[in-house]
Amino acid sequence: EQIAIAMMYAYLAFIAISLAANYFILKRIFTPFYKTLKELQRYSINSMSELSFTKSNTIEFNQLNNVLNEMSKRLLSDYKNIKEFNENASHEIQTPLTIIRNKLELLMQNSELKEEEAELIGASYEATNRLSKLVQSLILLSKIENDEFKSSVPIDLSKLTERLLLQMKEEFSLKNIDVSLKCQEIFSAVIHPMLAEILIRNLFSNALKYTQEGGSIEVYCAQNKIEIRNSGSPLGFDPDRIFKRFFYAGNSNVSQGIGLSLAKKIADTFFIRLQYSYVAGFHTFTLSK
Repeated sequence: EQIAIAMMYAYLAFIAISLAANYFILKRIFTPFYKTLKELQRYSINSMSELSFTKSNTIEFNQLNNVLNEMSKRLLSDYKNIKEFNENASHEIQTPLTIIRNKLELLMQNSELKEEEAELIGASYEATNRLSKLVQSLILLSKIENDEFKSSVPIDLSKLTERLLLQMKEEFSLKNIDVSLKCQEIFSAVIHPMLAEILIRNLFSNALKYTQEGGSIEVYCAQNKIEIRNSGSPLGFDPDRIFKRFFYAGNSNVSQGIGLSLAKKIADTFFIRLQYSYVAGFHTFTLSK
């Protein structure tokens, strides 16, 4: 019985020593692997630098590091090419669009134009403006997805909402839209200042676009949310698709555009919830934390 007890303790001690030995040996062997893992977790392609790993005594880990190095070089090269393309596209497309717009403005000032000619020039001018805004929005989306907007600060979105609503007052008046504003408390969020303005402005532009003449827009600000409501008929498509860019509803040949998609992308990037609902004849877009 004593021999059995002694052997049991010896067996348990052997297991404990084996486990401890395996732990320390494996930890030492896998040290280069964990270093590689930490380097990957810290890496950001926006740093525009290649990955750098410590050389290991293990052949397999060195092979892994070499493969990761090559992959980072290809990713960095592709990222630089895409970024350069976006910058070039923005400049090269905007320049001729500006020239076209200026030429059309000169033509519109010609008093000898016939009514049909004036309408054609006006339609071309509006299409040029839409194309220019579309290019700017696509470039902005690309920059947001590449995480190029780092300087986020606390922004009072309720005060920004009041200011933008005042700026767009004349646009609402042209459609005879009744606008009401009720801000009870401050709603703030950490967001890039320029993107915050684009977010709110796009929601207002959407409300202006889809509110019929003589309709109404209601804006409500609270501590935890901002609601922008506009009167109108129910959607003719699935509400879940309202934030999808260039979505065509039903048999319509006019897409929903990119404004709401851009607003959704900005909100998601800065951890703000943007939701849509239709209640009692009002389309409601809600910003909340």
